[in-house]
Amino acid sequence: MTTLTSKFQDITKQLQQLSIWRPNERNPLLELERWREDAHQTIEQLYNKKRYEIGQVTEKHEREFLRQLARQRLQMNNIQQKIPTKPVANPSLRTFHENSIFNELQTIENDINTRLGRAEITLETLPLNCNGLVTVGLKTYLSGKPVPHCKEISFKDLPKRSARRSADEVRTAHQKWLQTKKEEENLRREYFDTRQQELANERQVFFRNTANQAAFERWKQQKRESGAFKKRKVDERRINDSIEQDIDES
Repeated sequence: MTTLTSKFQDITKQLQQLSIWRPNERNPLLELERWREDAHQTIEQLYNKKRYEIGQVTEKHEREFLRQLARQRLQMNNIQQKIPTKPVANPSLRTFHENSIFNELQTIENDINTRLGRAEITLETLPLNCNGLVTVGLKTYLSGKPVPHCKEISFKDLPKRSARRSADEVRTAHQKWLQTKKEEENLRREYFDTRQQELANERQVFFRNTANQAAFERWKQQKRESGAFKKRKVDERRINDSIEQDIDES
């Protein structure tokens, strides 16, 4: 009888010592909040990295395109100067000259079709699957042996958990975070727009210089064909001869 009574008392003490939750200083809600902030930061860093890569690819392609375009325009100007303004009397020489120019034009046309094509920047993304990144579970710690008697544990005896933020605090923090991200996005967009404007200005300067150079080459070709340069040299020679004659007479 004594043994039965003792057993009953031990089990009663065990029941008195039971509590719903195991004392733990870790707050799963706070840990989830930290994980969310770290995940947002990781995504933001990846976004900035890929945005920078897009800018680099854009700038590199435009620079190479303009370089190839300038090269082709220069070759076209050189070919234009080779085209005779008057028919060549010798048929064999005329055929050889025309074939040579035709081959050069065909080379330029091939370069245009293979090196000066319009491009586009492609972006491939994968859906962000976070289902397996966070797992919620429940652990229970069972005691197979009777534990020494101690005073009954209640919720007030558990370590205090970090106070949860109120709905207003969460809303305020979220609005502040959105405002910060909006300002950062505005700065990035302003930089991107400024860079695009600089590239557009560079293209305008390039095309204007190319057009001026082509016009100058055409002007020289016209003067050369009209004999203006030769006439100017003759006039200068006559002036020099006249000056020398006046000196001799004096």
